[in-house]
Amino acid sequence: MIDGTMDEVWNDAPEMPINRYQSAWQGATGVAKALWDDENLYVLIQVSDSELDKTSANAWEQDSIEVFVDENNAKTFVYQDDDGQYRVNFDNETSFNPASVATGFKSATKVSGANYTVEMKIPFKMITPANNTKIGFDTQINDAKNGSRQSVAAWNDTTGNGYQDTSVFGVLTLTGKP
Repeated sequence: MIDGTMDEVWNDAPEMPINRYQSAWQGATGVAKALWDDENLYVLIQVSDSELDKTSANAWEQDSIEVFVDENNAKTFVYQDDDGQYRVNFDNETSFNPASVATGFKSATKVSGANYTVEMKIPFKMITPANNTKIGFDTQINDAKNGSRQSVAAWNDTTGNGYQDTSVFGVLTLTGKP
C-alpha cells in the first residue's frame, strides 16, 4: 500500500544515501530504498530537513524529492521514451518530466516535524523487469528556504543535469525475486 509509511516490506531493502551535494551549501539529506515487482518500481525516501518550505511557485524550488528513471539504462544525453523525472513535495504535490510519465504514478507523503517520508509507485513502461536488470536511476532532495532552493543532495549526480541528461544517473540493479 502506498501510504508514506515504511512498512515491514521495506526492512530488507538496501539504503541509498542521498548526501552528495551539487553546491557548497549542505542542507537536507535522506535515504532512499527501492523495491520492484513485475509492473512497478517502488521508491521510499526519508528526508531529514530543518524546516519545510513550498512558498516558491517553481516546483523544483520547494522542499521536495525527485526520482529519475532510465528503464533501458541507455545513458543518453537527452530523454527518450523510457525516461522520466518524478517530483513530489512534502505535501504530496507532484510534477513530471515529461508529463506523460504521470500515467499510473502514485505517491503518498507523511510529515513528522520538519522531516518527511515519500513513498511512490512508478510503473515500468518499456521493460519487463527481471533479476539482474539494470536501470538508470537517481534520486535527489531539493531543500528550500524563503522561497528558493538552497541546496540539492543526490544519490549519484552532482551536476544537476538529470532533468535533461540520463548519462548522469547511477545504476540500480533489480534483484531479489525468487
